[in-house]
Amino acid sequence: MLNSMKIGNIVHIALSLLTFCCYPICYQDSMKRILLRLCLGLILLIAPLSIRAAEVVEITPKETLVKETDIGKTFEIELKNNSDKTISLVAREVRINRLNNEITSVDAGKEVLEMMDSKIQIESGSTFTHKIRIKFSSQDFAASYPAVKYLSDDNSTELVYKIEDQAIFLIQSLEGDYKLGLDAQLANPDITTSNTVKLLITIKNEGEKYFIPDGTMSIYFKEKPIFEQKLTDLINKRLFTGEEISLDIEHILEDSTLQAIGEYKVEVKINSDYSANQKIATITFMYIPYEIITKAGIIIGGALIFISIIILIRKIKKH
Repeated sequence: MLNSMKIGNIVHIALSLLTFCCYPICYQDSMKRILLRLCLGLILLIAPLSIRAAEVVEITPKETLVKETDIGKTFEIELKNNSDKTISLVAREVRINRLNNEITSVDAGKEVLEMMDSKIQIESGSTFTHKIRIKFSSQDFAASYPAVKYLSDDNSTELVYKIEDQAIFLIQSLEGDYKLGLDAQLANPDITTSNTVKLLITIKNEGEKYFIPDGTMSIYFKEKPIFEQKLTDLINKRLFTGEEISLDIEHILEDSTLQAIGEYKVEVKINSDYSANQKIATITFMYIPYEIITKAGIIIGGALIFISIIILIRKIKKH
């Protein structure tokens, strides 16, 4: 990665100089235009430093879940220096608004992240382990996250890259209850001839604890599973208080023979990363394949026509 960064610097510098040198200069050029091109060239040379700043220091993990039982626990954040220079950082506690990601400072006395080091120096290619202890606090973190913001140390004698990044701590609410709401609605009527099963699933956080929902949707026929879909990839979202997510799921029943006629059961099971307790919703419906009804209609219709013809012939004979 370091070699690619060096090559990228060289290529960018070469292109910048080429742009500067090849730019057409008219005889009427004034000193202002020459200075303007010079400034433009310098900007092009400096720009890559800020563009690649996010690659310079790699933060792992970027997001840490803090449960109620983790209060007082010390977490570790890995800071890896991917550059070819020594990097000096300053760590500060901030708050990040959950809705608009706005970063704000923390008032004195309201800190919840106890940092073992506030000034950090990382040698080229090295990894620094930043230890952070979560202090007990009665503050409500539903609207904003505590986070550690890492900034370039402006007092450093070798400020090579301008760095500004953060590691977020999602602290679980210490008050209130965990409550997962589940609603499953079948778009098909109770007796359907369509082989497309359409299901609307709504999962809602009706409590005060945030969680990431997970689960499965299954279809049974004669008590045997004929289809199952994991909902993990469809959800993949953390739900905070009052938030919900809706899923539209479709499945096509492939069997359209007489054996497919009968009662079907749709079962939705939802749990979360906060609790292993499941919420289950069950819906039943009767399926009669459209093809069967069509064929039966043709047979019945043909039989009625045949009977009508026989009756008509008998009436003619009597006359």
